Amino acid sequence: MAENLVPDYKGQIDNKMWITKKCRMNTESRLLSNATFLNISNIYYSIIISIISIISIITNDNTYSIISVILSVALIISITFATSLNYKERSEKMKRNYLDINELETKLKYIDPNSKDEIKTIELEYNKLLDNVENHLEYDYYRVLKSNKDVDFQGQIKTKYYLHGLLVLLFRIAIIILPIVTIVLTLILNNES
Repeated sequence: MAENLVPDYKGQIDNKMWITKKCRMNTESRLLSNATFLNISNIYYSIIISIISIISIITNDNTYSIISVILSVALIISITFATSLNYKERSEKMKRNYLDINELETKLKYIDPNSKDEIKTIELEYNKLLDNVENHLEYDYYRVLKSNKDVDFQGQIKTKYYLHGLLVLLFRIAIIILPIVTIVLTLILNNES
């Protein structure tokens, strides 16, 4: 079996592990960013709900009470949803995984390139590590490509990378401005009546 291996087998395995490790690092970072954003959003919505509730009490306007109830339900759903996504736990698993891959890279570094059986053993260990966590998103891989100066980061990959980033940004902006827009529209509508 070892006779059928390509000449730079060790280099190919090392390259695959390096790319996967970097993708896992990007995934960990993305998951932590998502967890932080959700936590901040939940705090933000709690503050907005409190402000709307106070306005409702001061103005004795049922419209604000209804908005407060709707946003409270949205907040409960958001917190439940965020908890079910397990962003922090998943990011910790990713970190453990890339650290384990890093250990394999170190082992591989000290193996003779002609020692095909030892290299094959490292590859099998690497394959087991791949099964230990969820796979990363294409976006995490695109981030690796973007940061690599040896790769021509153009065309469809570049478009997908920036489109993903734009969609995430627009989604986060929408989450932040939604309660503000709701309050402003309610104020405008109440002043017209």
